[in-house]
Amino acid sequence: MIKLKYFGLLFLFPLVVGMQGENPDSSETNLKLAGGAGSYAYVSRGCEGQVLNKQRIPYGDLGFSIDHKPKSPFRIGFRGGFIREPIRSSWEPAYSPDKRATNFYFNPDFAFEWEYFGIGAGFFSSQKDLYWRDLGTARNFPSGHLRIGNPRFYFSAHLMESVPLYSGGGYLDLGVGGKASRKVSYWLGLSIIGPYDTNGFLIKTDFEFAKNWQLNLAGRLGRSQGISENAVSLGLSYRIITK
Repeated sequence: MIKLKYFGLLFLFPLVVGMQGENPDSSETNLKLAGGAGSYAYVSRGCEGQVLNKQRIPYGDLGFSIDHKPKSPFRIGFRGGFIREPIRSSWEPAYSPDKRATNFYFNPDFAFEWEYFGIGAGFFSSQKDLYWRDLGTARNFPSGHLRIGNPRFYFSAHLMESVPLYSGGGYLDLGVGGKASRKVSYWLGLSIIGPYDTNGFLIKTDFEFAKNWQLNLAGRLGRSQGISENAVSLGLSYRIITK
């Protein structure tokens, strides 16, 4: 299991954030559904870092989120979803490609979002253990977020808040985002903690194609020990604004 001391180290990083709503005097509810697929490298190493075993692990995942911000900076939300991937018994050195399992998870959270700053926290829990490179496995984790900057350009980091969890980015993402135009927003950065074995480049884009409707795209590029650690996800989101 992951030791508690690692959680303290993770919280030294800025955490995650969504952008401030464009109508601070209105209440706002956001709905999102997204699915994706990809693969990561499971690599076991010896005491001196030598590779003992490596294997490509393909997966598919689906996630959803709902959050509500009343006429105040406070925001409350809930995420959930599942991951479908090969399983590995504790006594086996490798995953079994013909044995797959579905792992469900949920993540309630709350946040405070101002124009130039946002911060939040939550609790992530999964039905089965999740693999963290170098840290072991666990089912329960903290989640949270911090944003510095306004919607036009900002820095953010994401801890256990990607939708979906794997193909939407991973466990911890750091980067910058902003508005490319009135209807297009972007986020560029790094996916740096599990389940992937190495860091990867991550890009997310949102396209508003109708009033309050957005198409959400995310892609990850990475490679470890000759194994692809790429992913792609596609989502649809809807925003409800109440005066």
